[in-house]
Amino acid sequence: MSDLQIELATALRDFYHFLAKLPWVEPDDILEPPEQGWPNINTENFRAFKKNSAVIELLKHLPYIRMDGPNDEYEFAWRTSPCDYRRKYFHDMGPEIDCWEIPDMTGRDFTIPEWVVALFHGKVLGQFIMLDTTDGTVMRYEPQWIRDPVFQAADPRAWRNECANPGKTERLSNVLDEWKEEYASLRWIRVPGPFGTRIWGEEDGDQYEELRQLMIRHGWPDDFDREGCKKAMLEWRPK
Repeated sequence: MSDLQIELATALRDFYHFLAKLPWVEPDDILEPPEQGWPNINTENFRAFKKNSAVIELLKHLPYIRMDGPNDEYEFAWRTSPCDYRRKYFHDMGPEIDCWEIPDMTGRDFTIPEWVVALFHGKVLGQFIMLDTTDGTVMRYEPQWIRDPVFQAADPRAWRNECANPGKTERLSNVLDEWKEEYASLRWIRVPGPFGTRIWGEEDGDQYEELRQLMIRHGWPDDFDREGCKKAMLEWRPK
């Protein structure tokens, strides 16, 4: 594996295993690649993806969160979900398939380059965490915003003009550490069950405080009773 593959796999694996300590992410949904990589991730299956071999080889060796099971609505930030490139959806990609992991640049004067790929997708209202394999950095792209350009159209970095802070790049681990801190500090709380389709925060007032106290009563963070907290959250009803 390349240094970039190791870096990304390590960052994702660390983040996913942290989330699995929480009541709403199931440990069995963390999927590790086979030794030779995910067999369906190959140039033939991904021809409609229009990505170069470096991207395909990288995706082949990443761990994923299962997004084709009962918990296929995992969101880790506001309206932002992991891209699960090993699932059956990508076995059946035809040349005309509309892959929703790729930001819709309809009406824009450029396309996302073949060396850039989304690791997390935000559909319309969330964030796309876009990896540039030429330098191993990521950018946060939000389709609902149009930014003032920083790069000229001929610059291979021109796609970054659509991202937040176009002139500033990050490592994936920085983004994931930021999200992790939101959960660790209980500024973000999610619950399993029918009320877990959103992130609860301080703006939710008493309901958020109920959830925060529930986490604390179950020992968060140092002596956390995950299963007990999960049971209590499944019984919880917002007032």
